Amino acid sequence: EPIVRGEPDLPPVVEAVEPRRDTQVLKDETVYLEARASDDFGVRSVMLKYTISGRETHVPVLYKTDPKLPPEAEVTTGEKLDLAKLKVKDGDVIAYAFIAWDNRQPELQAARSRVFFITIRPDLEEAKKQESEGKGEQAKVDLSALIAELKRLIRLSWDQLDARGTEQDALRAELYRGLKDLSVETSKKMNEVLKAAGGKGASEIREAFEAVDHEILR
Repeated sequence: EPIVRGEPDLPPVVEAVEPRRDTQVLKDETVYLEARASDDFGVRSVMLKYTISGRETHVPVLYKTDPKLPPEAEVTTGEKLDLAKLKVKDGDVIAYAFIAWDNRQPELQAARSRVFFITIRPDLEEAKKQESEGKGEQAKVDLSALIAELKRLIRLSWDQLDARGTEQDALRAELYRGLKDLSVETSKKMNEVLKAAGGKGASEIREAFEAVDHEILR
């Protein structure tokens, strides 16, 4: 008698194609985000999930298979983000990832790409113009390490949401420790900024850092 061997229905695979790295852009630019998804039995749908500085989450559907046609084994799709329409501000950070679903029945399987970041950077020409109009050279405080750790924790939070069981518990514990440490470092940086500013704009600086601290621990 012939031997029949069933093939396991593996989860889909999805990856970012463009820009495939963290980027920095101006607030009036349009950014094209592209993904490639594949599945052994066909891709059902592809979505883009993104948040702007931890605010409202957006999940537009980029691709959905036509139920009248056989599903595609590989799909390339994308989305244009008009940053002006999204009303982003200098310093905003967009965290995004792609999610793909397959056609497994009775329960669909999903996979997520790596999380990437788009940082909205100030217009250097505009900054120079403001400086020449009398604001003068301002003291600078290095926040790169703080920003790098924040990005790591955001990626960790997305991984924690996708994990299950003991793996999820371990990631949640690591995330909690990291957020507490980051809150302490944020307070230290606030004091550095206040010192560098020489007391100018103290209330505005304090309010900004307190808002960041609230977002970290909420």
